[in-house]
Amino acid sequence: MPEQPSYVTYYGLKNDPFGGLVEHPFVAVSDRQQVVDTLLHLLSYTEDIVFVAGPAGSGKTAVLEQLIRQLHENLDLVMVDVASISSDKELLWDLATQFHLHPDRSHSTQRLQLMLQAHCQSLQDQGKVPTLVVDDIDELPVDVLAGLSPVLHGGLDNTAGLRLVGLASDPGEIRRELSALGFASAQMIELAPLTLPECVNLLQAYFLRGGLDTGIPLDGNTLKRLHRQSQGRPGPFLDGVRDTLLVESQRRRRRSVVPWPHMVAGAAIIAVLALAALYQGGSDPEPQELVDPAAEMEMDSDPEPADETQPGIDQALAEDTAETVRQRLEEAMGGGPEDSAPEQAPESAPQDTEGAAIPPELLADLEESAPEPTPEPEPEPEPAPAASGHPLASPDWLRAADSGHFTIQLLGAREQDNIINFAQQHDLTPDNAALVRTELDGSPWYVLVTGSYPDRDAARAAIEALPSDLQGLAPWPRTLGALQGASGP
Repeated sequence: MPEQPSYVTYYGLKNDPFGGLVEHPFVAVSDRQQVVDTLLHLLSYTEDIVFVAGPAGSGKTAVLEQLIRQLHENLDLVMVDVASISSDKELLWDLATQFHLHPDRSHSTQRLQLMLQAHCQSLQDQGKVPTLVVDDIDELPVDVLAGLSPVLHGGLDNTAGLRLVGLASDPGEIRRELSALGFASAQMIELAPLTLPECVNLLQAYFLRGGLDTGIPLDGNTLKRLHRQSQGRPGPFLDGVRDTLLVESQRRRRRSVVPWPHMVAGAAIIAVLALAALYQGGSDPEPQELVDPAAEMEMDSDPEPADETQPGIDQALAEDTAETVRQRLEEAMGGGPEDSAPEQAPESAPQDTEGAAIPPELLADLEESAPEPTPEPEPEPEPAPAASGHPLASPDWLRAADSGHFTIQLLGAREQDNIINFAQQHDLTPDNAALVRTELDGSPWYVLVTGSYPDRDAARAAIEALPSDLQGLAPWPRTLGALQGASGP
């Protein structure tokens, strides 16, 4: 087993939170889980190409890994390595091989397409959805992807064929090129930067998995600096945290060979001995007589923060963060922090007095509400009580609309107030929008929809005409009939 980084021993961790031995909780404690849910839903219920967009370090790979882990039984997923693909025939041959169709290198492009069409139809007859995921799809020439067109469109009977998911830093250009070639409509899911509170929650989850249950051993100024430098991208943020811990632990180890949890105990012993000598000797000793090497070491080190259980974040924030992370980890990973936390949490590492507490401006940042996340999908709702107490709930146009018409779902959330605030910020009124209460996993789930359109194509055209900030939510068309049953009279 490779040697553990110095901060693992120094901070009393069971495992390296950023190493491969610890299950990374990234998706569980960020809005990326909603991205995974949206992907699963779109693949199951639409024929659109889905693009997941975000810069390097935004979490695309983590989303892909979680998508594979949470894959629905009805999805049959394959992936291709763009670096090994240089022609449409190679792409088709790779797909046929992964689907265990045993293609021959001598097969023509048309024959490979027919083989894949027949296989995709067979999978759908079995209730499965054939799905291709292409990481870095923007690096694949559009003429190579063009060879997929017959497979994506489903063949002679025009049934749904292969589903396509593309991950890219900026898929805008290839999306336009595919549209010009007549490919199906595309949905765009953008990975927004994490806010400072989201980064704190994420970091707390990592340390819980590493065995530290007492908070985050970094001060507020450092966290704010790392968040600013990473621009909210989780990859660079976690890399910055790891590097900071490594440098800090090595610096302190050079200044003292005594592990930090023992420093406090050593200082306490020295104090007790000093008091005993004072009372037994009956006179005040000279100050220099109380100094010994251990005391000099302690004096030379940075002073211990007043709150020994939480050096970098104040206690109220630590308790709130830890409780939030525990609940989400238990829901998403099936195990709480007690699975990995030590029986007795280690004392916190010494921190510099200056900046050890979160400054007021950071606390203000932490208290700000996070931006509205990418909409989380939900199954077709069963009839449920209507959302009430707000004009957006069950407007007249929704009740009177033809149940066969389509509407556009903009947003979904567990809290009704989040939907209402979003609608107010975007000037959505009961004349053009509706707040509908449905159910998701047995709990209330509120969705915001807008418009009534005679068919799916009209709804998709309306989505293309939405403002860019609304298009960034990856809105999607759905039937009004499914919502009217849940909207109430």
